[in-house]
Amino acid sequence: MHTLEIIRMGESAGVILPEDVMARLGASEGDTICLSEAGGGGYRLTMWSAEFEGQMAAAEGIMEKDQEILRRMGK
Repeated sequence: MHTLEIIRMGESAGVILPEDVMARLGASEGDTICLSEAGGGGYRLTMWSAEFEGQMAAAEGIMEKDQEILRRMGK
């Protein structure tokens, strides 16, 4: 596990990723990464992917459109 310190960057905030984390992600300076919600109240950090973003947009559209159906299926 890595702990990250939040730092002020002008009007925003950021974190510094250790080199080993960046290497494991396959990330380098200037790349785009995604922070998404994971089970149990946590988050997942992954590399940005146009294909995955399209899949998530489609899934979110379905979830928005069919909330009642999904709610019933979850019971």
